[in-house]
Amino acid sequence: MSEQRLALRLSPQYDSLRDTESALEIAYDELSAAVQRGHSLEAALGSIGITDSKVRMLLTEFHEEQLNYKPIPMDTSGVSVPMEVMDVCERLARNTHEQWSQMRVNQGWVYGPVRNDDMKQHPCLIAYDLLTENERDFDRSTSLNTIKVLLAMGYVITKL
Repeated sequence: MSEQRLALRLSPQYDSLRDTESALEIAYDELSAAVQRGHSLEAALGSIGITDSKVRMLLTEFHEEQLNYKPIPMDTSGVSVPMEVMDVCERLARNTHEQWSQMRVNQGWVYGPVRNDDMKQHPCLIAYDLLTENERDFDRSTSLNTIKVLLAMGYVITKL
């Protein structure tokens, strides 16, 4: 969303939108992008047109919470995956890539040799078999961790 549209959404004449979660999410996405471009938090708030003090306070608090976020994934270090289930991992990894690719294409992304968020281009929008080994390992890791979480939660995976 452009800075002008964001400022319009959060201007006083749109008070009903100011309190909605979606308006704040949009504002936070713009704020995050400005911070990633190297702006200080205060400069970023100004660069995206946020002048209302309550909105500024909410976005600042949310930003600080995100900076303090500490991921706590389920511990699956003691989970052993049976060999017959391990065989499924590669098929799940392939499907994970296909799902991700389909989501991106549906959002208007296309293949590009270098990732470019503004032009919605991504070098991984290619067939799974054409990905680098590192990229396939990422999908494999996601699949294996999902299997391990299911097993840790007490599920049994069997082929019918």
